[in-house]
Amino acid sequence: MSNMQIIPQPHDDVVKRLRILCSRVFDPESLEFVNDQAITISRVTGLITDVSNISNLNEQDTDRVDVIDLRATNVTILPGFIDAHVHLFLHWYHETTWHDQVTRESTVERTIRAVRHAKDTLMAGFTTVRDLGTEGAEDADVDLRKCISNPMAIIPGPRLFITNRAIVSSGSYGPKGNLRPNSEGVDGKTGGQVADGEAECIRVVRNQIGAGVDWIKIYADYPFRSRLSSVSPKQARKDLTLFSEKELKAMIDTAHSLGVKVAAHTLESSTIRTLIPLGIDSIEHGLLMDEDTLKLLRDTNGRTTWVPTLAVCTPVGPMPRLFEQASRTFANALKIGNIKIACGGDTGTFPHGHNALEMLTMIRLGDDWKEVLRKGTLGGWECIRGMDWEGEKGISRLASFQKAASKSVDPEQGETDETAFREIGEWPLGDNDVPLGALKPGFAADIIAISGEFSSQHNVLETLGEFGPKVMFVMKGGKIYKMNGVELPNPH
Repeated sequence: MSNMQIIPQPHDDVVKRLRILCSRVFDPESLEFVNDQAITISRVTGLITDVSNISNLNEQDTDRVDVIDLRATNVTILPGFIDAHVHLFLHWYHETTWHDQVTRESTVERTIRAVRHAKDTLMAGFTTVRDLGTEGAEDADVDLRKCISNPMAIIPGPRLFITNRAIVSSGSYGPKGNLRPNSEGVDGKTGGQVADGEAECIRVVRNQIGAGVDWIKIYADYPFRSRLSSVSPKQARKDLTLFSEKELKAMIDTAHSLGVKVAAHTLESSTIRTLIPLGIDSIEHGLLMDEDTLKLLRDTNGRTTWVPTLAVCTPVGPMPRLFEQASRTFANALKIGNIKIACGGDTGTFPHGHNALEMLTMIRLGDDWKEVLRKGTLGGWECIRGMDWEGEKGISRLASFQKAASKSVDPEQGETDETAFREIGEWPLGDNDVPLGALKPGFAADIIAISGEFSSQHNVLETLGEFGPKVMFVMKGGKIYKMNGVELPNPH
């Protein structure tokens, strides 16, 4: 492959545009690949302003932008991948157990690790992640998000949607010490935030939203009786419901009233059947769902997204014993059809930077590879986006973004790329409140280039690879972080 380079053109400094020339681009809406595309990007907004065939460019357009030519043999351009379930403050359980990470690694150490994990994730082509709990690292995700977010980012990393501390009931979650079995946590370290009763559940949700979370996460079921492992291992492994229906409703209703979605960790069908009528937004894991529960999920018409985290059941994950059951559940979901699914691997329980393992596993288990690419791009945004992007309001807002991004700019009239967004009340733009997952006007310029074939299931499996695809180019929000397969020390 020839080297990629930025070709600066003489133009008026007021016009801050960048154009990427692409030979093959994946469209997650049509599930097709489009050839010979020119993607124009505003360096001011970080959004795409135009996508058109290269043959339609005129000379006037060409001399007013800088150009990156990514046209090369065997390179495919895609929207940046989205991992809807990560834990940046955890690292591979084969290195250190969850219990030892929470109780023996300081929050400072875990934060330093999270900085490295964030960079590894971005360099692997994942430009957005939803972190579903710091698991004992307290509020560190709030400041990590701040350090990553544009325009004042001080470290490289993906757009970061956070949940802070997952909500659990008394006695249910770890870490659990041996000296004081009735105490929550060990040496003041708890894996989640305890709430009991409707009033306390409401208070905790409000507190977390006030702290700045993007999502609320609830542990809806879990092996509550884990201390029985030495005398009754079957009971110790059994997932039990942690909250009453009234408590669950209180948390979901409170979060929704404040414009925040709710994710639920759950494996059991009975728990999921309780959550769906309450309006839960995403089901995390759900690996033991029966067919009736899957049909109930289908009948939400996309209101509830399933994030199956199949990667945790592979040999590098923490639950390989569940692989056969997870495979059957996923196969049943594909057979039933019309279930909204997003890619999220529970990354952190296996190495960061290997996030594509979830997509690889989905394809191996029979999902159509183009559908999986959609689940890992636009489908990810449809899951993790804020409530203001849902329904008729969201459709209208997206149309306004696309119109504003596409609007011509007249520098002589004092206009810039931000002018149209000011006019619709959307300026300044926020990292987590812009359209993601597609290469269209109005969407974030989160763009990756991957070396390898995307033409058949066999080729895609080969391209994604056991350790992730060969990512040659990474752009997030109009800034280039990786070029020619090498991380740039100064993103620009």
